[in-house]
Amino acid sequence: MVLIAALAAVLLKQGIGWLGTWRVQASYLLPAWGCYLAIGLSGGVLAGWLIERFAPEASGSGIPQVKAALAQAPITLDLRVALVKLVRF
Repeated sequence: MVLIAALAAVLLKQGIGWLGTWRVQASYLLPAWGCYLAIGLSGGVLAGWLIERFAPEASGSGIPQVKAALAQAPITLDLRVALVKLVRF
């Protein structure tokens, strides 16, 4: 389980770095305000679609799920939800 969490953290860090670099490169070709607006809007649409289509229980911040897991309450935390949360960050 620790290995999976470490892999998820590395993927998240690499993804944020890649997206930041890509966003700066795109702002050289297009006006910065339009580029940032388009990337933010498309990211929001993608996150909403992923949550609605694949894992509705992945909506929200995840704090209630963490509290329930720490209190050892029965809660479903599966790979599908984790992947959707990782992609939508």
